[in-house]
Amino acid sequence: MQAFDCVYMNAKDPAVFAVQELRRCGARGFAYVRDHLNPPWSVERGASFRESVGADEYFSEYPGRDPATMRGRSDMIAWLRRLPTPCGVLLAADHVAPAFYAAASAAKRRIGADLPTVGVDNDEQICRTLTPSLSSVKLDFFQSGVDAIALLGRRMESPRQPLQIVKYPSLGIVRRTSTTLEFPDRRMNLGMSFITEHGCEKISVDDVAKAMGCCRRLAMSLFRKHARTSILDTIRDVRIEKSFLLLRNKSIAIDAVPFQCGYAASPSTFKTHFKRVTGLTMREWRRQNLSLP
Repeated sequence: MQAFDCVYMNAKDPAVFAVQELRRCGARGFAYVRDHLNPPWSVERGASFRESVGADEYFSEYPGRDPATMRGRSDMIAWLRRLPTPCGVLLAADHVAPAFYAAASAAKRRIGADLPTVGVDNDEQICRTLTPSLSSVKLDFFQSGVDAIALLGRRMESPRQPLQIVKYPSLGIVRRTSTTLEFPDRRMNLGMSFITEHGCEKISVDDVAKAMGCCRRLAMSLFRKHARTSILDTIRDVRIEKSFLLLRNKSIAIDAVPFQCGYAASPSTFKTHFKRVTGLTMREWRRQNLSLP
């Protein structure tokens, strides 16, 4: 029985965002890796993920022991080898990723190409240090704090009021290399990874070409051939995706969004591009999407 007010994450949001991202990567099946201690939030997150996958689609939840142990690693390697590829994987939380990555390497399954993978929490210290870097669902921890303060205030004003549970949302996917689409040309993969990681910084076509290890003209030609778009349009797409994440965060002022998306010198240019892409102003988009996964 609930004995105290509680601020709790909305379990459905991470699952919906993860399925959308993994489908974009062409996943032919889906898999879930729970936290080995099996806390309630991990169970609930897995159930929501399963519900978000189509009833006729392949789904598997890792059934073995803690993959951070020797026996558990063997369990996970065997499980990974049975998965179809590409199989989209949701990790219960980012801290599950290091053991999962190690098992995937031993099973000769490539993170991204064979196993597009999404974590939850967007723990920068974990996500950015893994190779490939881990895409992750960003939870609205700021809103959880706001809600907790509000609950505490109401409880102090009216100690006998009924107990409450307030659910805070997820903001969206922070996309990194683990869900970057694989191309047959290695230089394209290097370029896409560079843009995914640095697209909201002050980068140019020349910077992307340097990351690809080729000249500017060849880099532009490779993008047109394989991605059917330009390098600049790819950078703009990354910035638009980042803006969606920021706009779902009520604590971020709308006028601050262009600055965080790489348009510090020309925020009006970003606003024009945003409306061209979405058909809405940023304020209108926030109003329509703030509470939607």
